[in-house]
Amino acid sequence: MTNPPPKTGLWIKILLLASLGLNLAVIGVLVGLAGKPARPPRNIRAQDIVAALTFALPEEQRKLMRQTLIAHRRSFEAEHRSPIAVRREFVDALSSEPFDITAFDRILARERDQFISLGNVAYETLLGIVKNMTPEERQAFAQRLSAAAQR
Repeated sequence: MTNPPPKTGLWIKILLLASLGLNLAVIGVLVGLAGKPARPPRNIRAQDIVAALTFALPEEQRKLMRQTLIAHRRSFEAEHRSPIAVRREFVDALSSEPFDITAFDRILARERDQFISLGNVAYETLLGIVKNMTPEERQAFAQRLSAAAQR
């Protein structure tokens, strides 16, 4: 004789409903954000000048910048480990006994190199966009950048 499956407790049902509600809320926020035009955050800091420059670009050029960076990142990720695997590498290196600073350094240096590579692509793309602007486009770009600083 087989035993009937155990009944699902009330707390499991409540937890599943709460999880569903949270997932729907997150999806709603993402859909809402996707429909809004891009604009810089109000509290953009001076060291975030590349972000400010990017937000001041016209939509077509901002889209080009985004597509270029995404393509670069995807090509890099295709050749390297996923962010989850990298995080696991960091955890393993930090948790190892005896601690091996060389192993940690190797992982950190690899991630630094990826960050620098992405920064170089952003630099080259932005420089190329500005280089190809007409004087009128540059003036409009400067005005948008100035206006964003006033917010």
